[in-house]
Amino acid sequence: MPQETPIACTLDAEDRPARIATARELGARALVGLEVRDRSARLRFRGEREAVDALVAAENTCCAFFEFTTIRDGDDTELEVRTPEGGEPLLRELVAGLVAGWAGGQR
Repeated sequence: MPQETPIACTLDAEDRPARIATARELGARALVGLEVRDRSARLRFRGEREAVDALVAAENTCCAFFEFTTIRDGDDTELEVRTPEGGEPLLRELVAGLVAGWAGGQR
């Protein structure tokens, strides 16, 4: 029987504020679209490929239960984040961090 990845963030309290700030800054700078469903979110960023890739790499280390897919479309990067059942609150927390500085596409 395969071992399931626990639905928990392993980022310690000391590192969490910096991660939230990084996500907030990325969202404020580059987020241009958002679609949220029950257990997934699709975020579209203008430019910032390296920053999106860095966020995905960082989140993979502390939230291994998330499934990330990135799609490049010209200068845009679309990021899809999926979570298994039970991970919805952590998905909402991640999305909230990214959209905290976003003007809702009012650029």
